[in-house]
This record gives sequence, structure tokens and C-alpha cells, in this order.
Amino acid sequence: MPKARDMHDIDPISDLLRGRAVTSEKIDAARRHLVMLSALAEEVRGTVPMLVPLNAGSWRSHASGRYVEGLDELRAGLFAARDQLTDAVYSLEERIRRMQSELDGQSAVVPVSPASSVAPIAPGAPLAR
Repeated sequence: MPKARDMHDIDPISDLLRGRAVTSEKIDAARRHLVMLSALAEEVRGTVPMLVPLNAGSWRSHASGRYVEGLDELRAGLFAARDQLTDAVYSLEERIRRMQSELDGQSAVVPVSPASSVAPIAPGAPLAR
């Protein structure tokens, strides 16, 4: 389980120094996972209703009653899994939004030019001699 963040971890510079900063590569990786997760959720959403029929017939034996109970349990488990996948998609979408916000905040604090990993010198800033 991930460690809870304390108030000192809010500082983007602290995350940069500790190597925990959000990067565009991490966001891109999360987006790739979102595409895969969304595709799986959509496939499950379309397939689950067809996997277990709603009405198993009108058998009149003890075995048929147990069979219907088993189908009901299976159906409930499949629908729960479908719902969990849907929740995971929404959670990952929200996490990507937060990561993008963090990245934007980091960029505002420490702007980095695309050509180098060195932060540019602010106009008018005194230069070391």
C-alpha cells in the first residue's frame, strides 16, 4: 500500500529532489494503461450479460435448484468484476488528471527547456561570478 503523503510532500521541488516527480513519460504510460483497461472494461461490459443466462429454465429437481443458485452466484461475481473494472477506469482517469496537474505545477516552479535538463536563468537574475 502506498505511503500517505504528508504536508512536506506537497512541494514539487521536494518531489523533484527525491526522484518522485511526475514526468510526461509517467503520464504517457498511465494513458497507455488506460487505453488497455478501457478496452478490457468495454469487452467485459458487452460480454458479461451473454455469459450467464438470466433464466436457466424451469427444471424441478434439487440439482436444478443448486445449478440455478450457482448461476446466480456466478452472475453476481461477473457483474461485480465488471463494476470494479469500470471503477478502475474512472480512478485511473482521475489519477492521470492529478498527475497532469502536478506536472503543470512542477513546470511552473522549475521550468525546463526541452533541449536540456537545466532550468533556464530568469531574466534579470544575478549571475554567479
